[in-house]
Amino acid sequence: MEATPRSGDLTLKVLLTNRVRRPSVTYAKYTEDFPRISADDDLLVRAYESSARDLFSLLEAPPNSWFPLAGVPYFNCVFGRDSLIVGFQTLMFSPRISLSVLERLSTHIGRKVDKHTEEEPGKVVHEVRRGELSGRLTPFKAYYGSVDATPLFVALYHEFKASHPSTPPNSTVERAARMGLEWVTSKIDTHGFLGYTPGVLRNQGWKDSDDSVFHSDGSPLRPPIYLVEAQGYADLALRLAASMGGDQSRRLLEKSSHLREKIGAAFWSPKINYYSEALDGEGERAEIVTSNPGHLLWSGSVEHAQAERIASMLSDPEQLNSGYGVKTLGFHELRHDAESYHNGSVWPHDNSLIIKGLSDYGFTQELDELVSGLLKAYKALGINGFPEHYSGFKACGDLKPKPLGCYPQAWAAGAVFLVTQAILGISVTRGDEGYVVRIKPHLPARLSRLKVGDLHVLGGRLRVDVVRVGGDLKVRYEFTVKPSVQFRVEV
Repeated sequence: MEATPRSGDLTLKVLLTNRVRRPSVTYAKYTEDFPRISADDDLLVRAYESSARDLFSLLEAPPNSWFPLAGVPYFNCVFGRDSLIVGFQTLMFSPRISLSVLERLSTHIGRKVDKHTEEEPGKVVHEVRRGELSGRLTPFKAYYGSVDATPLFVALYHEFKASHPSTPPNSTVERAARMGLEWVTSKIDTHGFLGYTPGVLRNQGWKDSDDSVFHSDGSPLRPPIYLVEAQGYADLALRLAASMGGDQSRRLLEKSSHLREKIGAAFWSPKINYYSEALDGEGERAEIVTSNPGHLLWSGSVEHAQAERIASMLSDPEQLNSGYGVKTLGFHELRHDAESYHNGSVWPHDNSLIIKGLSDYGFTQELDELVSGLLKAYKALGINGFPEHYSGFKACGDLKPKPLGCYPQAWAAGAVFLVTQAILGISVTRGDEGYVVRIKPHLPARLSRLKVGDLHVLGGRLRVDVVRVGGDLKVRYEFTVKPSVQFRVEV
């Protein structure tokens, strides 16, 4: 930029030396590789297609990088937790996005102890800002204040290897996953749980606003703080790492089993008959009704009896079910505010993890209610997409949800894909005699048919067609995969 005086005025000459970067992959090219969907519910199809569009708009620079930037306008940068959730959401729909997430975050794996940025060896980055402001108006370029990004990275790495064995991540990703696993296990070995002490961010889970973690009287927790969902992520990371075999397998399984026992003993609150949001440094529970324990269903970290109680609370219209999705905080809690950031609003990504967990545990009625609520919200929001979050007022009369936060937002866009996978009930596990692909569909009442083509599974393509006939579901599938892959399909 040049400043040239002229007749007492200041004339600015802006010299643009860099070309505007244009996307090298068109939307049509992007969707060629995306599974097609058809259903007798036009709302689901519209939500699916608009979400694919929104996610494409946030990809960094395909085909060189399929990394999803977090959201517009405030979070148009690298976010560890957000992108990892998107990696799980798109694992069967666009695995190159999942792989790009692993590759990008592996380049920011922590290597030293830095109290200012909260970096630690093996810790996955929370946020990366670029440009002049990152050194002036914000306190970081790469900031590591996240308790859950590291176990999510480890879990996604092993889930990707199991689901896509023909496309192994590179050695940089492998090394980062190994370092991340060491970070998780060392924290659990030292403190018993995965926790954090407030830093630049006071709260370092996905609900990272200052007022989102509190006791029932509204008072803040004394550090260190142990979030319930972070323990589930750690359990998932340990189990998936153990499932890949190797010398550490038995030790990791024992750690996972012990951690699940401790989650049940420490976080369960007889007072609210539900899991607490968190524990403080003195072991005192934050006994408030939140959506956080729903993530324990997704991670598979609770026994069926406790899972049933979680499902009941999540779907209860007097507690967390707004009719437009699960709210972050129960209606009767002291800090409840339906238009707040984390204390009563509805987040689509939060709901997608919960719905996938309900599917895994077989809670079909609750799944039906929450899927229908999300689609009802999609229509009522009127923006042809899901925003970062929206108001959590109870659905009644003409009251409609209000879009809040960023739009488009990557993990909000990715929510529909994980919900679709949950409806189809598709999962991939690795056993001693090869891979097992399970198809256990749960069609919501509003659907009589759902057909999804060309899902990415085990390096091949899976097409699934589910039709309701009377009270039964009939499933047809076609699976094209390399002959070298040993697998069986269970329907």
